[in-house]
Amino acid sequence: MRRRLKILVVATPVALAAVAAAAWVAVPDDDHRSVRYQLWKRGYQPFRSGFEGAFMADVDRDSIVIGKTREDLAKTFAPLTEGKKNEEDWKEVYAQFRPDDQFVWLWGSNWLVVLRDGRAIYLNYLKG
Repeated sequence: MRRRLKILVVATPVALAAVAAAAWVAVPDDDHRSVRYQLWKRGYQPFRSGFEGAFMADVDRDSIVIGKTREDLAKTFAPLTEGKKNEEDWKEVYAQFRPDDQFVWLWGSNWLVVLRDGRAIYLNYLKG
Protein backbone atom coordinates (compact mmCIF):
# COMPACT_ATOMS: atom_id res chain seq x y z
CA MET A 1 0.00 0.00 0.00
CA ARG A 2 2.78 2.45 0.87
CA ARG A 3 4.54 1.68 -2.40
CA ARG A 4 1.40 2.54 -4.38
CA LEU A 5 1.03 5.78 -2.46
CA LYS A 6 4.65 6.73 -3.21
CA ILE A 7 4.15 5.98 -6.89
CA LEU A 8 0.97 8.04 -6.91
CA VAL A 9 2.67 10.95 -5.15
CA VAL A 10 5.48 10.96 -7.72
CA ALA A 11 3.40 10.16 -10.81
CA THR A 12 0.70 12.80 -10.27
CA PRO A 13 2.95 15.89 -10.60
CA VAL A 14 4.75 14.31 -13.54
CA ALA A 15 1.46 13.61 -15.30
CA LEU A 16 0.21 17.14 -14.61
CA ALA A 17 3.44 18.61 -15.98
CA ALA A 18 3.09 16.48 -19.13
CA VAL A 19 -0.50 17.65 -19.65
CA ALA A 20 0.52 21.30 -19.15
CA ALA A 21 3.41 20.92 -21.62
CA ALA A 22 1.10 19.34 -24.17
CA ALA A 23 -1.43 22.16 -23.78
CA TRP A 24 1.38 24.70 -24.15
CA VAL A 25 2.42 23.40 -27.57
CA ALA A 26 -0.77 21.78 -28.89
CA VAL A 27 -2.89 24.91 -29.38
CA PRO A 28 -1.50 27.57 -31.77
CA ASP A 29 -1.05 31.19 -30.66
CA ASP A 30 -3.84 32.46 -32.91
CA ASP A 31 -6.41 30.41 -30.97
CA HIS A 32 -8.06 32.24 -28.06
CA ARG A 33 -7.91 28.99 -26.04
CA SER A 34 -4.11 28.93 -26.27
CA VAL A 35 -2.32 28.83 -22.93
CA ARG A 36 0.09 31.53 -24.14
CA TYR A 37 -2.78 33.81 -25.20
CA GLN A 38 -4.56 33.32 -21.89
CA LEU A 39 -1.34 34.18 -20.03
CA TRP A 40 -0.81 37.28 -22.22
CA LYS A 41 -4.39 38.34 -21.59
CA ARG A 42 -3.66 38.33 -17.86
CA GLY A 43 -0.30 40.10 -18.24
CA TYR A 44 2.02 37.12 -17.67
CA GLN A 45 3.25 36.49 -21.23
CA PRO A 46 4.84 38.88 -23.75
CA PHE A 47 2.89 39.67 -26.92
CA ARG A 48 3.24 37.35 -29.93
CA SER A 49 1.96 38.19 -33.41
CA GLY A 50 -0.53 35.29 -33.41
CA PHE A 51 -2.40 36.87 -30.52
CA GLU A 52 -4.11 39.34 -32.87
CA GLY A 53 -6.09 36.48 -34.40
CA ALA A 54 -6.86 35.07 -30.97
CA PHE A 55 -8.02 38.52 -29.84
CA MET A 56 -10.43 38.62 -32.80
CA ALA A 57 -11.94 35.27 -31.77
CA ASP A 58 -12.06 36.03 -28.04
CA VAL A 59 -15.64 36.78 -26.98
CA ASP A 60 -14.31 38.22 -23.70
CA ARG A 61 -11.90 40.69 -25.35
CA ASP A 62 -13.77 43.75 -24.05
CA SER A 63 -12.64 42.86 -20.53
CA ILE A 64 -9.03 43.41 -21.59
CA VAL A 65 -9.75 46.89 -22.97
CA ILE A 66 -12.81 48.62 -21.52
CA GLY A 67 -11.99 50.75 -18.49
CA LYS A 68 -8.23 50.75 -19.16
CA THR A 69 -6.16 53.92 -19.43
CA ARG A 70 -4.02 54.86 -22.43
CA GLU A 71 -0.94 53.76 -20.47
CA ASP A 72 -2.49 50.35 -19.75
CA LEU A 73 -3.36 49.95 -23.42
CA ALA A 74 0.13 50.97 -24.53
CA LYS A 75 1.66 48.26 -22.34
CA THR A 76 -0.60 45.57 -23.76
CA PHE A 77 -1.32 46.65 -27.36
CA ALA A 78 1.71 48.62 -28.55
CA PRO A 79 2.08 50.34 -30.88
CA LEU A 80 -0.95 52.59 -30.48
CA THR A 81 -1.92 54.91 -33.32
CA GLU A 82 -3.93 58.03 -32.53
CA GLY A 83 -6.54 59.96 -34.47
CA LYS A 84 -9.28 59.17 -36.95
CA LYS A 85 -8.76 56.99 -40.03
CA ASN A 86 -10.96 56.68 -43.12
CA GLU A 87 -13.29 59.41 -41.90
CA GLU A 88 -15.54 59.16 -44.95
CA ASP A 89 -16.06 55.39 -44.60
CA TRP A 90 -16.60 55.40 -40.86
CA LYS A 91 -18.31 58.75 -40.24
CA GLU A 92 -21.34 57.00 -38.67
CA VAL A 93 -19.05 55.35 -36.15
CA TYR A 94 -17.29 58.61 -35.27
CA ALA A 95 -20.60 60.52 -35.08
CA GLN A 96 -21.74 58.62 -31.98
CA PHE A 97 -18.92 60.03 -29.86
CA ARG A 98 -18.24 63.40 -28.27
CA PRO A 99 -15.85 65.85 -29.92
CA ASP A 100 -13.42 65.57 -26.99
CA ASP A 101 -13.25 61.74 -27.10
CA GLN A 102 -9.91 60.32 -28.18
CA PHE A 103 -9.48 57.64 -30.84
CA VAL A 104 -6.73 55.04 -30.48
CA TRP A 105 -5.97 52.11 -32.76
CA LEU A 106 -4.51 48.96 -31.21
CA TRP A 107 -1.35 47.57 -32.84
CA GLY A 108 -1.74 50.26 -35.50
CA SER A 109 -4.52 48.06 -36.94
CA ASN A 110 -8.28 48.52 -37.42
CA TRP A 111 -9.09 47.83 -33.75
CA LEU A 112 -10.60 51.12 -32.63
CA VAL A 113 -10.69 52.11 -28.96
CA VAL A 114 -12.42 55.30 -27.86
CA LEU A 115 -11.18 56.98 -24.71
CA ARG A 116 -13.39 59.27 -22.65
CA ASP A 117 -12.04 61.00 -19.55
CA GLY A 118 -8.86 58.93 -19.89
CA ARG A 119 -10.58 55.51 -19.91
CA ALA A 120 -11.53 53.17 -22.75
CA ILE A 121 -15.29 53.10 -23.32
CA TYR A 122 -15.57 51.46 -26.76
CA LEU A 123 -13.83 48.68 -28.69
CA ASN A 124 -14.62 47.59 -32.23
CA TYR A 125 -12.88 46.18 -35.29
CA LEU A 126 -13.67 48.42 -38.24
CA LYS A 127 -13.53 46.82 -41.66
CA GLY A 128 -12.68 48.78 -44.73
